[in-house]
Amino acid sequence: MNKLNDVLEKNQAGGLIKFMPDFIFSPQPWNFCRTLYWPKEAHTVQMWEEMFKCSYTVHFYSRATQSSHVTGDSQHEAYSYLAPRFCPLSFYPHDQF
Repeated sequence: MNKLNDVLEKNQAGGLIKFMPDFIFSPQPWNFCRTLYWPKEAHTVQMWEEMFKCSYTVHFYSRATQSSHVTGDSQHEAYSYLAPRFCPLSFYPHDQF
């Protein structure tokens, strides 16, 4: 039996199951994350917005990006673009608030 059938069988009581496309959690496949989230060419705000427009969350795949550094360069780092907008307390030093 596959995983989908297992879920559907357990949900026979009539509960709602909604399957969502994976791009809403991570817009890019893991094997492209380093080159897409730390691009060599500068990204504009519009380019980042287009990449993440349908995403609720972003996974940075720490194993694949562990040697990539966050320097605060929002044109070359997706993390530095997203974090100040959505997680400023975790991105900036707390004494700035």
